Amino acid sequence: MLTCSSIQSKRERLLLRCVFRLWCASRMESRSDRICSNETLGMKPGNYGPACPNSGIILVPPVLSAQMEIIMTSTILQPMRKEVLKQLKHLIQKNQRSSWFTIYLCMFILLHSCALLSAGDEKKARKQGFEVQSVCFYNFDLVAKMCRIDSSDRH
Repeated sequence: MLTCSSIQSKRERLLLRCVFRLWCASRMESRSDRICSNETLGMKPGNYGPACPNSGIILVPPVLSAQMEIIMTSTILQPMRKEVLKQLKHLIQKNQRSSWFTIYLCMFILLHSCALLSAGDEKKARKQGFEVQSVCFYNFDLVAKMCRIDSSDRH
């Protein structure tokens, strides 16, 4: 027999599952793709210098990487983002004390993911030689969307 609390806890588990999937997909998307098999597409490992973590590995060609990013974004990240926001909003609006930890955990994971993504974006901007001022991101529009920054503030 399903009780009200078991239905609520099932919803919270589903929300947490969606949040973790979204987090995992966004972390996968923020890393460089590499080839890890015997088939190397005729490419040789790159030597990018001793300080570069990608030295000695074969990076996926940029066109293939861009295609994979589009597929990941359109089939996983965007739909999952909408679902997480819908479920989280529902849970918050119910205003139940028993759900506070789930809400806190979801918010912590999502904000931590935003912090990692924006830190990586700033690092990429510096690497590309963008001027470091108050707002310095490689993909400013993405960060602005996350933080709701007005694009007229771009430096």
